[in-house]
Amino acid sequence: MIREVSTKEIIDILDCRIALETKAIKLFTLRAPQARIDDLRNLMVPFEKGPQNGYVFHKIYRIFHELIVINCGNDLLIKLFNQSNFWPTLELIGFTRPLMEILQEHLDLVSAVHNRDANKAAELMQEHFEHCRLSVL
Repeated sequence: MIREVSTKEIIDILDCRIALETKAIKLFTLRAPQARIDDLRNLMVPFEKGPQNGYVFHKIYRIFHELIVINCGNDLLIKLFNQSNFWPTLELIGFTRPLMEILQEHLDLVSAVHNRDANKAAELMQEHFEHCRLSVL
């Protein structure tokens, strides 16, 4: 079976992710124990010289975002995120931007979280998804 994904569907998903994940990263930054922040950083370490394998990087990308949400401390937000079923649709289109650009955005997010700058982390997460939106349009 072949499924066609509309641009509107992708934009709607990204809008929902902006709402959920900007709040999630803000809460994560304020509440997460240092061990979870280290886990987030450790996901990116193998890619510091650049992602060589798009498939592997995509899996790490997903884990990165899920780690933030699952450890944000808001049970309803976690439930909404898990019920949203965003990933199958997003996996159909794959990455629409250069992997190095996406990686740098994730490293910047890790830095803001590590510094416990919740507002900066939320701002960077929103920018990350806005860049995704622009690349889809």
